[in-house]
Formats: sequence, C-alpha cells, structure tokens
Amino acid sequence: MAKSYRKFIAGAATAAVVGSAFAGAAAGATNFKDVDSSTTHQEGILALVEAGIIKGYDDGTFRPYAQITRGEAAILTARALGLLDGKNIPANPFKDVSENQAAYEAIVKLADKGIVSGFTNDTFKPYETVTRAQVAKYVALAYGYEPADGITKFPDVNENAALAAYVDVLADAGIIEGKANGNFGYNDALRRADFSGIVYRAEQAKKKPDDKPIVKSAVTITASDDKGNSVTNGDQKKYKIKVTNPVAPDKPVAGVKVNVTFKENLLTGGKPQNNIYVSNGYDENGNHRNNLVPYQSSDSNQQVVTVTTDYKGEAELIITGANGSVTPIAFLDGTNQEWDTKGGIEFGNQDGRFDAKYEWYAQADKVTFGAEKYTITVTGKRDKFAAIKDDTNNDGRISGDEFNGRKYEILVKDKDGNPYNGIVNVGVEELVDTDGTNDYTDARILVGGVEYVKTTVRTDVNGKADFTLVSPTENDIATPVVWIDHNYSNNPQFPFENILDENDSRSGKGKVEYTNFQAPYVDDDAEGAELRTIDTLFADNEGVGFNLVLLNQSGKPYSPNAVDGLKARVTFTIKNDGPNPIYVDTNDGFWGDVEATAGRDYRPYTLLPGTFIVESHGQITISGDITNDTWFWWFINNNDDYLVNVYTNDGDAKVTVNASAVISDDTNPRSQSVSVEAGPVTKTVTSTGNFGGTTATSAVGDDSNDVGDRRDQIRVTFEEDVRPNGTNSFDPGDFRLLTATGHVTPSSVAYAKDPNNTQKSDENVLVLQFTDEAVESAIASNGTLQLEYNGEYGNSSVYLIDEHGSKLRNFGISVQ
Repeated sequence: MAKSYRKFIAGAATAAVVGSAFAGAAAGATNFKDVDSSTTHQEGILALVEAGIIKGYDDGTFRPYAQITRGEAAILTARALGLLDGKNIPANPFKDVSENQAAYEAIVKLADKGIVSGFTNDTFKPYETVTRAQVAKYVALAYGYEPADGITKFPDVNENAALAAYVDVLADAGIIEGKANGNFGYNDALRRADFSGIVYRAEQAKKKPDDKPIVKSAVTITASDDKGNSVTNGDQKKYKIKVTNPVAPDKPVAGVKVNVTFKENLLTGGKPQNNIYVSNGYDENGNHRNNLVPYQSSDSNQQVVTVTTDYKGEAELIITGANGSVTPIAFLDGTNQEWDTKGGIEFGNQDGRFDAKYEWYAQADKVTFGAEKYTITVTGKRDKFAAIKDDTNNDGRISGDEFNGRKYEILVKDKDGNPYNGIVNVGVEELVDTDGTNDYTDARILVGGVEYVKTTVRTDVNGKADFTLVSPTENDIATPVVWIDHNYSNNPQFPFENILDENDSRSGKGKVEYTNFQAPYVDDDAEGAELRTIDTLFADNEGVGFNLVLLNQSGKPYSPNAVDGLKARVTFTIKNDGPNPIYVDTNDGFWGDVEATAGRDYRPYTLLPGTFIVESHGQITISGDITNDTWFWWFINNNDDYLVNVYTNDGDAKVTVNASAVISDDTNPRSQSVSVEAGPVTKTVTSTGNFGGTTATSAVGDDSNDVGDRRDQIRVTFEEDVRPNGTNSFDPGDFRLLTATGHVTPSSVAYAKDPNNTQKSDENVLVLQFTDEAVESAIASNGTLQLEYNGEYGNSSVYLIDEHGSKLRNFGISVQ
C-alpha cells in the first residue's frame, strides 16, 4: 500500500508527543508459546514487548487475540509515548477514575493532551472494552495525524460517524488496516495483537524519512457559479475542473479525460439514487448524454462519466436534479499519487472506478438540491358538516353545475410571500398519505364535475384555486391535502404519478379542517337561504324576478326527498326606492293565497289579482306558503322561475328586497322550525315601452238596444286621437269589465261617429260593445262598473298608440 502524500506529507513531524518508549527501553521476554510466525502482527508484538510497552502473562502466553479495556489502551498508548514517569500529573476530569486505579496516570495525562476523551456525564468508563475506532483516535492524535474530511475507505464506516475521520487518516497513512471481508470493524473490540500492530506501524512511519517532494494535487474542482451549496430543484450547479502537472503546477494539461463521480454513490449495494445527475458528461463509450448518474457499487458495477480538459487544462462540470445531496469528485482514473518527480501524469490501468488511496482526485463541497418551499393554506368554506352527494341524477349533481359536498379554497405563496401561479396536487389525505395507515373513506376530490382520489388544479395569478370534497356516505369523514411534488426537477405535477412524501411542500397536517358528511337539511339563519334574481319581461317591460332559495349545509339548493318533503312560510319585504310606481306580481310561485301584511303606499292592482302596486318610496310586506311538492322545489331552486316578480309600466324604478322563511314542523327533523333570511338585494327595473302621455278622460255607458237599463255600450274618450299600432285592427281582448269572479271582454271595439259629420269617425272616442248579460254580471253591488285597459291582455302584439305613435299607458276607469 502506498502512502498518501496528498494529505500527510509531514505527519510524523507534527506528532503530539516528542518522546518515545522505543528509545532506550529495557528488553522484555519475547518467547511466548502462543506467538509464532503465523500470529497476526507478530513483528509488532515482539517490537512492543521488547520496548516495554506491552507485556505477556506469567504462564508464558501473550494472548494476542484477547480484548483490552479502555484503561489498558490508555496505559499502552501512554507507555508508547514515554509519559508514565509519575511526575506532573494533571487534574483528573473523570468522576469514575481514581488514583488507586492502575490506569489513573495514563488516562489523566492523555486527557490533558487531548488524546483521549470521556463521555457526556464526565465519565471515562475505563473497564469497558475499547473499540477499533476509539484506538484509531488515540493513535492518530498521539502521532500527529490530523483528521480530515476524506473519502471513507470501508463500507461499514459511515462518513458522518464521530470517529470516521481518524479511521480514514490512519488508513490513508497505511497505519491501520481493515479486515479480510473489506470492513473495518468500527465498533468491534480491539485485540492485543491489533493494538501492537497499529502502534508499531505508527512508530515506523515516524522514523521513516520522507524522500518524496511535497507536491500539489494534479486535480482541482471549484464552483464556477455563485449559487452556493443549496440549489433549487431543477437548477444547475456548475464547477470548473482543472488539471495541472503536480510538480509544475503552472503547467495545465490539455485533452485529459477527467472522471466524475459522487461520494455518496461509492460502494453502494446496488444502483444509487438517480435524482441527481451530470448533464454535460460522456459515458464509457464516448457518447454525450445529459442524464448520467455516476456511481460504483460493491458488486463491481459502475457508471463512468467523463469530461475533457480544454487547452487551458480546464473542463466544466454541470450537475442538476432534485431532492438530494451529492459531493462531486473529479479523479484521474489509472493514475498514482506516488509518482515520478520528473514528468507528467502517467495513466495505468483505467477501470472506471475511483480509488482514493492511489489516484489523483479533488473533492468539491457537498451540494444540496431542494425544493423552493411554498406555503400552502387550505380553507374549508361554511361548516365542517356537509351534505352527501345527491344521487337523483346519478352523477351526484343537484342540477347544472350544483354539487353537494364542501368547497375548499387554496392559497399558495412562495418563500418570498408572493402568489404562486402554477399546478398543485389535490387529494384525499386518508387515501394518499404515506403514514402507513389504511384509513378508508368514500370521499373524493371533485374538479370539473369529475371525481378523483388525487388530481391537479392550477392556481391563478393570485395563487388561488378551489375544489370540492364530496362523498355519498352518511357519517363519512375525510380531509383534503394539497401539495407540490418535488420528486421531479421541473415540478410537472403528474396527477397519477406524484406521491405525497416528506420532501414535498404540503398543506399543514392537522391544520386543514376535516369534513363530516350528513344527509341534507336546511341550514339556518343567513347560511340557509339565498335571494336570487332573474331578469323577466312583462308587457315589454324589463322586470326582476326574486326567489328565496333554501340552502342545505353545503350551501346548495335544498331538495327535499319524497318522504320528508318541505313546507315553509315565506315573507318578502319590497321597498320602492325609485320615482315611479312598481308592480309586484305574486302569481307564479306561491301555493295558495298571498297576503299583504304590512307596508305603506301600496294597493292591490285590480286588473291582475295577486298583483300589488307600490307607489314611489312605498313599501309592502307579503307572505305566502310554499309546498312540500318535491317537483316544485326542484323547479324553483334550479330553473328560471321566481316567487315574486317586480316590474314597472311608468318608467325606471329601483327596488330593495329582503326575504325570510320559517320551515314548518311537518318536515325533515333536522329542518323543523328552522328560520332563514336573505338580502337585502337592490335592483333597477326598467320600462322599455315608449309610453305616451295620452290616457282616457271618461267612460260612459249607453243602453243601445233599449233593453231595460243595461249599458251594453261603453264610450271611452281619450285626450288625443288613438289608433291600433301598425295596420292592425282593434283588439277587444285588451279591455275588461271586472266581475265578482273575473272579467268580461267586449265583442267589438270601433271608433265613434263624429257627431258633426256622421260620415267621419271621431278618433279620440272608442265604442266598446258588450252583451246585456255581460254587463249585468259586471255591475257591482253599488251599481258601478269598472273598466280596465292593458295592451298585454289580449294579443300582446296589438295595442293602442296615440297620435304621436307612443304606446298608451295601461289604465282603469269607472264607467258612468
């Protein structure tokens, strides 16, 4: 084995102790009946016995394979250094070492010089068996071998072990050897023969003159960027490798293939981690590849990776990857550090494997590739109790895009607090975590109407996204988890490949609220209702329909089943904040009568039962019942329908609406007597018709057939001339005489004759012809008749206009 001049050129010259027991020691008996030429370390045993460092036993044996204690190892080491003279004994730092112990002087003197040390509880444990690694420390420090961060030579010595550096330094110097199986035996007990051999070789190395020149390494490797030793996943870390003549370091060596490996990938049991690789290397066949993972395993397999120096003797090394740490090593395969002082580098057998003991090499600092950590917050909306899926439509939809379940919102920020606009993984934690449990749930992640155990969503420019957690099973409990997978260098977030693991940025475990799934019920207060609006069109006027939609615990429209049903008393308060009257129509949604219970400046609209007129700045409160018919609920909650419609005939208006409901006791037990409320909602309603200012000034009845006192004709006089729009004839259906049970319409409508010229029509007077029986049914108890006009009563495409072409306003008038 050749000595490593790279590290330990002047090792003996810096020894910690000047004296030595080998000089002038009295000779001892060396004729042991259990030591012969076949005994391991025979030469060392005889030399140490002759020097008086170690002794045999009274029965004539040496017992070379007997174990020794920590105290005995201290005595032998102190004897080798010539320290045991009984003088200048320092203070004792150990509470389990006393003056009456044989090893007392040796232990305290070696401790004073920093060669031995104790344990954290101020003990030395002198009677415990000493290990091979502990003696490596004693000898290394006793003979001046400074520990260094080198390459571990033995498979069983972890580079991070406390005494690994001492083992490494003595192995490099040829003072300590491994076992026949290639291991060192780090924690194995040291035997008397082993100790003799180690100390003997240390003494020989101290005496041997160094006839080699002090040379510098032929290879250097340094970082060529400013990214430091912590690099973001997927980024590149660059190095400059330089090869020079080690005895003429100013002379670069061009055209040299430099092998590259990673310290962590040496002597692996099989193929190593493959998530960090060289992106600009060449394989053993000279092929350029951008994803080579260098390694050499204990089963003689390896991946060769090389780069070649340019005319300046320099080569660039680029590595990249994700979630791991490597220590790059550049070495000259087939070289020998024990080399000719005259010449350049001589390459011997090149096997593609790194041998730290012989070959020239340089080692860079360890670099770590890690994720750019993100902060992921996941917030569940509403209460943790959510409604189970509605299976009435098989796919779990209530209707349209409405789903039960619980909505969660995601917020992702990078390490600087900025929003993350990218892809994240979403899954059911009980089904995707790797904690070893087999938690089961029927819950799934719902995105785009499709259910997944795990999937991906993209956050927007504000770092936000959302999804829904759903389940068909009552009493099911589940928790979502959101993570950014860092197993790939460019974070592609493959939804079916990404595994949630400890390297990933994830939503905080235990910090995301779970969801408990229950059968639907009506939520309470403001959570239990929503005041929805739809645009309507009535008599060419744009209106607003209002609907109080009851919501379940998921915030979705409540749809009662056929067994439970639902009954409720619904109340609307409608305030007219505009300058013109509004019409409140209650005919399309309520079941049964609707009553006005409070308000001001309102009145029933006699032309349309169930409709109320609310004057400017007036207000009305109306109440009515809604049914337990399940079809009705589905229709009201999910279609363009309404309970109350508000419109105007007289110009724009603004309305403010509040609504509330009380659920009947005769319903779903979880919903009984629940009170809900919604609003206020303010909307503008517009009148799109071009209404003129003309209206009727009088309506006079006449008995044209002299049958009793029945006014079978009614003459209606207007402020201006009127006519049908376009070329249409008059529409008798637009006029009505109100009766106790409804209304009657005229059989014909025509202009009156001009009293001054019977050949001409009087175009501001219309004659409405009724039957006697119709008039009789319309006469009220007080003998009055009420006539109303509305252009929408009959054919909505036929209506009256004034002489300016403007549509007539609707009106009601008493018949004289």
